[in-house]
Amino acid sequence: SPSPLDDLRTIEQGWSVASAKTVAGNGGFGYFSAVCWIFGREVFDALCRLSADPDSNVQNAGHLLDQLVKDIVAESSRFDIEAFMPQLREGMAALNPYVRQFLVSWITVLHSVPDIEMVAYLPDFLDGLLNMLSDANREIRQQVDLALAEFLQDLQGAAGAGADYGRISAILVARAGSADHTTRLKAITWINEVVG
Repeated sequence: SPSPLDDLRTIEQGWSVASAKTVAGNGGFGYFSAVCWIFGREVFDALCRLSADPDSNVQNAGHLLDQLVKDIVAESSRFDIEAFMPQLREGMAALNPYVRQFLVSWITVLHSVPDIEMVAYLPDFLDGLLNMLSDANREIRQQVDLALAEFLQDLQGAAGAGADYGRISAILVARAGSADHTTRLKAITWINEVVG
């Protein structure tokens, strides 16, 4: 592009021109294209917006595309979770129930990918998940509760070795004082299970 792209200033990746060799050389993705990074962010943002569209046809089409992108990410051995986390963390403040479902589904999918240690990034979205326990939508509360149960199981097992227990504890202590009964109870339960 002849004009500077400011979003690339914070990215520290090896850039290359996309070609058959750089995209799939040696049987895997050895390079990260700037175009893929920019459009990947834009696709995720667009999918997030589509999930909240008032037109059910648009939502359904967005859901199909979202599932395709999730399948690609789940099959990729080179998905850069660290570059993705700021976008996910930013979205966790959403109040729209469809966006919340979208975000929880992404957390669940990423957690299911063996090459991604989501427990290491738990402090980046734990507060948002705990906040969603007070959502008026029962389905969201159930999805969040299931996701939290899986992460708690990880913390209690070998997968918890990479967790930042200091940051997790700080989040749990803050949420233990929540005005919402469910959130408060979940935080206290986690403190008992993780620390106790």
